[in-house]
Amino acid sequence: MTTIDKARNFLMKQDITKFELDVRKVKFENGKEVIFDTFQNYAKITGTPVVAQREIEDGCTIITRGVHLILVHRGDVARTRWTLAHEVAHVCLGHIRDTATEERQADMFASELLMPELVILELQKRLERELNASEIAALFGVSQSAAQNKQRLMQGKSFFSAYLKDEIMARYERLIKNYVKRNRVSICVTT
Repeated sequence: MTTIDKARNFLMKQDITKFELDVRKVKFENGKEVIFDTFQNYAKITGTPVVAQREIEDGCTIITRGVHLILVHRGDVARTRWTLAHEVAHVCLGHIRDTATEERQADMFASELLMPELVILELQKRLERELNASEIAALFGVSQSAAQNKQRLMQGKSFFSAYLKDEIMARYERLIKNYVKRNRVSICVTT
């Protein structure tokens, strides 16, 4: 099973009520205990200076006694959402080291979790146009840079995995219909 397939499996376990996934409310399987917090609050609780945690750019996961503690720096909402999804990916994929391969896999997982390729393709099909990076960013609550990276990944592909396509489309159908209804541009031809 690919990293994308694993992200889709995880996505199917979530309550989908809007395009913008609330990563702090995701559900984990197998009784996995995951706690989300900020470095600032962690420093306050543990008495560790935040300065000592500045070397960690955006976030990290600490595993202690079977509990996964995902920590992020307070900051931009879209960047924080990405960091949380990236760290959730490490938990879901069972990563325990920070190798380059694990980081790439976590980015792929986070990208699919936050911006499902199948949903973007379906929106583009129904709108009869490509979504630009700004639209993707606004729709899924991610940064412009994350949306641009998703576009690049999608453009370079000659095929996509249809794994869980029908199930994902069923979960997003109402959201897709409403978005298309609000954003379809009528073309009137006058003669």
